[in-house]
Amino acid sequence: MDFDKSLFDEINNKENDIMLLGKKVGEDSLVVIIEGSVDTYNSQDFNNTIIKLYDANIKNLIFDMSDLMYISSTGVGVFVSLLIELKKKNINLFLYKVRDKVYEIFKLLGFISQFNIIDNISDIENKEIKSVFPKISRCPHCDVKIKLTKSGKFKCKNCKKIFIVTDKGEVRENI
Repeated sequence: MDFDKSLFDEINNKENDIMLLGKKVGEDSLVVIIEGSVDTYNSQDFNNTIIKLYDANIKNLIFDMSDLMYISSTGVGVFVSLLIELKKKNINLFLYKVRDKVYEIFKLLGFISQFNIIDNISDIENKEIKSVFPKISRCPHCDVKIKLTKSGKFKCKNCKKIFIVTDKGEVRENI
């Protein structure tokens, strides 16, 4: 199935703070332009709309976030679940032209390192697709194995001490 612009009609015709536009780039990439916000009120509609693109015969799904004014934690959660599902279908997800405010929300919630962020559409050709997480490491205090799924502060289930996981997946003692 090729990209059908009418897939966005349902969400765009609702009374909400989001507008989606799409355009095919090359043979295997689709850019979804997000205008407005992705929040608690429209995140389910956003998710359901993007899920319809899974069969659009694409290798790369690029979200143009230059006009995304706000994203809530629920909206970030939708992007995380989309990332997981798209990986299963061998579709790469890219965030393009991410506004500072939006970037900070992803970073604050500890998910920024899981996404491929690009400044130019042509960067997808040269971008090494990699994700640091999930990863197995060891507690810096008691050396027990731990599964890391994101960056942030965590408490070891074994020794109950706090450790920090960086965006690069490095584990450090809490200083």
